[in-house]
Amino acid sequence: MCDQPSIDINPIFIPSDANIIWAGPGGFNTVQPNISVSIPGDYTLNVTNQAGCTTSRTVDIGIDTSTFPVNVVNMGKNCQNSYITLGNDPELLSLWQWNGPNGFSSNYYRPNVTDPGIYILTGTYSNGCTRLGTFFFDGDFSIPDISISPRDTLNCNELLSMTVSSLTAGASYSWSGPLGFSSAQSTVQTNQEGVYTGIVTAPNGCQNSAPVIVDKGDDIFDFKGFKMVKGETDEVLNASMPKIILAGSGMFEGGKIGIYLKKYLSNPLATLLIVSFQVDGSLGRKIINGERKIKVDNKEIEINAKISTIFSFSSHSDHGMLFDWAVKANPKKIFVVHGEEPASQFLAESINGVVPDYNTLYNF
Repeated sequence: MCDQPSIDINPIFIPSDANIIWAGPGGFNTVQPNISVSIPGDYTLNVTNQAGCTTSRTVDIGIDTSTFPVNVVNMGKNCQNSYITLGNDPELLSLWQWNGPNGFSSNYYRPNVTDPGIYILTGTYSNGCTRLGTFFFDGDFSIPDISISPRDTLNCNELLSMTVSSLTAGASYSWSGPLGFSSAQSTVQTNQEGVYTGIVTAPNGCQNSAPVIVDKGDDIFDFKGFKMVKGETDEVLNASMPKIILAGSGMFEGGKIGIYLKKYLSNPLATLLIVSFQVDGSLGRKIINGERKIKVDNKEIEINAKISTIFSFSSHSDHGMLFDWAVKANPKKIFVVHGEEPASQFLAESINGVVPDYNTLYNF
């Protein structure tokens, strides 16, 4: 709004004995030397001295009444101290007058406010014109809860998974960390030690964060007497000293494990330590189930070695990770094709998937 915008015109010098008259648009005229005008156009000053000589000068006056909408925005929210900072965008004003709930008033260009309600900004531009802008604040400073593991250890060649979660409905997640690490996912993976920060952002814009310290673990193969053998199987078989042999494959259906089974499985002084899940029907499962005779490469072997198991080295995602993936990926149809029947059925039901039957056609 511009109520009667005006411009002052003051001549620099007029002889004291001269007669003057101003003339301008809309029939404007006056004999006053200094004038204030509010209509744009050409204003002419006529000066006549005592001898009757006349001179004139014309001034082109443009009245600026231009303004822009006052868009009031939230410049930042401090949920811990319960205030938000208001401002306007773009910042083209010369003066600010804020009014709001409970008698709030401020002429600062970015005030902090706490009470819910409607805030009104009366903005004045450099030309004296004013416009209004409003902002409604709901007063919500609720900080979301956060769940995160505070510390973890990165072991040799491990890709470590970290998850941040919250019970706050509609929350979003993000991560930051060493070497410019960032992610907008709830679950992330890393192979770099350092301090990571998981962040939960609620729909009201409030955030909660917590650090995760990832330590570099000890190298389990960094000890006296360890030797990495690549391809020299005979060197391992012919070594007479006590030894621990690490060999694959995981299900005993291929790789060098067959060579060592044929050599040591019948030896009562040997121990076979199985460190991963063995699927039903695999050679590894038969050994775990207590069969005393097996065939490896069509050679029958009697099992006399001690059989032990540690089912903690699986490289597969667990139920929680698969569930998170299904929620985020939101595929049209999910088929659970790898796993034992009870576990597969349970997973399929929790992610609205299907355990397919053999020789069955599925349309989707």
